[in-house]
Amino acid sequence: DRPRYQQRNRKSFIYRKKVCIVCQKKLANEIDKTKRRVNTLNQIVIPRLKSQSRYISLMLDEIERNSFVSLKYFKEHIEKQ
Repeated sequence: DRPRYQQRNRKSFIYRKKVCIVCQKKLANEIDKTKRRVNTLNQIVIPRLKSQSRYISLMLDEIERNSFVSLKYFKEHIEKQ
């Protein structure tokens, strides 16, 4: 009876060990995927967003300057009348 118990126990141990190895491989794959995503964010997405933000700021400044000039022109035109 004891050898059967030890054999079952050994099989159970081997099975659990295989399950752990599979889980470790899956976890390693997920970590690699996450690293690639983070690198993509850091090297491509974030710089692109910063560039777009600068462009938008420049355009808004330009619009503000144009509005100021237009208002100034209209004000002068109204004062002449």
